[in-house]
Amino acid sequence: MPNHAHVLIKQGEECKLGDIVRRWKGSSSRKINLALKREGSLWGKDYFDRVIRDDEHFWNAVSYIHRNPVRAGLVTEAADWPYSSLGYGWPLPQS
Repeated sequence: MPNHAHVLIKQGEECKLGDIVRRWKGSSSRKINLALKREGSLWGKDYFDRVIRDDEHFWNAVSYIHRNPVRAGLVTEAADWPYSSLGYGWPLPQS
């Protein structure tokens, strides 16, 4: 998505989510800024998280993430979004 990202991770017991997000934002900011030949902040300070409770919730989240670019009008098919995990073997649940 051009203005936000959806990331589904499995968090280890010893990992703090805030630390994971901070490292991910920092690393991706450096790479994106370098590629775009720019400097400065890239990501907002906050983030929104959800705890996945069960298999149904997990697959609903996967479906939501995959269909988000379609709902935003960026592509007509979820598999056409070049940054989607669909190309890495994740299925698109039928709904």
